[in-house]
Amino acid sequence: MATDAKHGAHAPKTTNIAALDGLRGLAVIAVLIDHFSWSFTPKLPLLKDYLAAGWIGVDLFFCLSGYLITRGLVKDTGRTLGERLKLFWMRRALRIFPLYSIVVIVGTLVCLAVGARQHIPGLSYWLYFQNYHLAFDPDVLRWTAHFWSLAIEEQFYFVWPLVVLLSPKKARPWVAGALFAFCVGSRTFFALKPQLLLAHIPAVEGFGPWDTAARFLYRSTPTHMDGLLLGALLSMLETMKGSAALTLWKRWRGVIFAVSTAALIGLMAVTKGFLAEDRRVVIVGYPLLAVVFASSVSLAVDREFIPAIQRIFTSRPLVACGKVSYGMYIFHWPAVALLAPKLDAFMAVQDKVTGAAVGAAVIVVGTVLSYVVAELSFKYVESWFLTLKERFHD
Repeated sequence: MATDAKHGAHAPKTTNIAALDGLRGLAVIAVLIDHFSWSFTPKLPLLKDYLAAGWIGVDLFFCLSGYLITRGLVKDTGRTLGERLKLFWMRRALRIFPLYSIVVIVGTLVCLAVGARQHIPGLSYWLYFQNYHLAFDPDVLRWTAHFWSLAIEEQFYFVWPLVVLLSPKKARPWVAGALFAFCVGSRTFFALKPQLLLAHIPAVEGFGPWDTAARFLYRSTPTHMDGLLLGALLSMLETMKGSAALTLWKRWRGVIFAVSTAALIGLMAVTKGFLAEDRRVVIVGYPLLAVVFASSVSLAVDREFIPAIQRIFTSRPLVACGKVSYGMYIFHWPAVALLAPKLDAFMAVQDKVTGAAVGAAVIVVGTVLSYVVAELSFKYVESWFLTLKERFHD
């Protein structure tokens, strides 16, 4: 969610950085469609389930994050290990922590003011381990429920630079590939044998055994970092100029994208909505998403790729949303958590047409307002810290 798009100063001329903003815009819009469709008319359950597939936008965020941060890490800057780690972590902190901490503090004050102490974020939110807290939280409408993905990214940002910078250059792609295989393999193993996982994690009130296991696999970093790792692997591959691997990838990436996208659409049809808790999605869908998004990133940044596709990736609405996607993600969910119970009651008594019309209006208005708030936040809050962040060049 908080990846950088301003890395183009030293990028090859064939690299289209604006397209990454466009992809980020697609990602955040998909997530908002998912979340704002929470109260979509229950009389159209299949349509509601397909709208809920917008959660895949988070995996696109992960892939973009892995790609962009690794792109900076694999550069040979001549600095010491300590200097590079300090600069990397300072830049990440200045991009992510200010807005996040402001929202958590303001939210805490509001909870205190209205007497809702049970909704005050605990210590895990300040240590960025809230993904594990939220995995076992029965309150699915908690106003901080969307922060689980920020925790995964922050944990990855802390460990991944050490892995990259301490690994020999030639070994780095193999390390990334091995970790990707571990992520997919361990998730598949526990999805097939959830009882082995359930023996070591607490039960969640209101959730059955499989749903409890699926929630944990979805929110646990080791079992949901395949997008981050494949994005990182793509970034490493791009540095291997003239290699057979890079030549082979560029020759076949369009085919890989087309085939994996077709498989993804097929899986969505078979599962009737691509719900994150569906066992077939957990086993096949997650790694498939990583392949689709890694290949789409590779195609998007290549200026020599089909111009018509490039125009879509770089369209003004998508790029605009992409530039403030972090704020849109941060701000939208508290509104959903506040309004959903009231909308649920309203939608329950509406006919299909009225319910669908109101549901669509909620999605559109919610997305537009999220953009407006995020744009104001970017201009008057985040820009101060982004200016400071630019002083810490690697």
